[in-house]
Amino acid sequence: TLGEDIAMSSCRVFNYIFSMCKLIISQSNKLFRDLGEGEIRRLCGIPLPAYIFQLQEVANLTLLVLLLAMCTQEPYFWCLNDGHGITMECDSGQDRMDFYTICSFLAMMLYWGLLSDLAIFSMRISAFVLVCGRVVIEVGLFLTALFLLIMAFCTAISTLYYEMPAKEGAHVWLEELIRMSLGMYSPEAYQVIISTSILVTIPVCMFLFIVGICLTNLLIAQLSQSYHDAYSNMQGYARLNRASITNTTVQGISVKRWTRFLESLKLDDALEFNEGDVGLSGGIQVLEPSNAHIVTEDTIKRFGGSTAPSAPWPKEPDDEEEDKLSLLEQKLQAIIKAQKKGNKSRGASTE
Repeated sequence: TLGEDIAMSSCRVFNYIFSMCKLIISQSNKLFRDLGEGEIRRLCGIPLPAYIFQLQEVANLTLLVLLLAMCTQEPYFWCLNDGHGITMECDSGQDRMDFYTICSFLAMMLYWGLLSDLAIFSMRISAFVLVCGRVVIEVGLFLTALFLLIMAFCTAISTLYYEMPAKEGAHVWLEELIRMSLGMYSPEAYQVIISTSILVTIPVCMFLFIVGICLTNLLIAQLSQSYHDAYSNMQGYARLNRASITNTTVQGISVKRWTRFLESLKLDDALEFNEGDVGLSGGIQVLEPSNAHIVTEDTIKRFGGSTAPSAPWPKEPDDEEEDKLSLLEQKLQAIIKAQKKGNKSRGASTE
């Protein structure tokens, strides 16, 4: 309907203006910054700015390219240019629909992938994301072994074309073996292979045994061991990742905004240990109930006199009296314990 087309086109224009333009500005700033500072690296002899070698920046640059491609191939824009109004039901729009949908799919996946940075707000989730990144390597090894295995068996079984003329060619068996490894092969199709040729059934059974038992169980064992080895250190890596993202975010904040934030913290104001008891500066005070952490002995040593840095450090008072009192208290506690033990032993003897 017209209302749906207006709402969808408005959301797309909003995305192009605020998301694509923001990416253009950020990527341009990082490009000119690296060029101005001479931060250039080479990849296969091609000079590239240094920020490109970060995975997140590669994703941002790829997302920018996809958004630019979507903007140039937007069906609403082409139909509006042809005079059909706000709609996608025109020849120009439909001709570009396939390419536009592919770019939209890739851009949406990148949007959700970039949202993984929000995992830093929870250490457990951040550690889990990092562990998943570590075990992906094991999955990649499994897929590589599976691909090589499928290629070996599809080329080998294709040489038995005289046994099954209906399935002649390596490309045919490539599709068949992929479906078998994914569990998408029907029992009726297996029955056809068994009833047609025993020579073809033997390598098919070997392939299923290697994939279904050996490779699959090996993958499970590798994932379990990798997760066990990686998770013990992932909490520390998660904290380092949070610090790295925080540092990168702080670098993008303007000086004026950062100065206003520091002033709001009031780090130069002296803090109070208790009401009226002024202490040091350079901290953020957090109040708590007085009975939350009961302290029977004051750990703050106080000295009278001038607080000038040039004044000599005052001598600490003699703690002999305090040591005598503590020794007397220990002796009294020992006498009380001995009396209690004596009373218990007398009660036991009378019984």
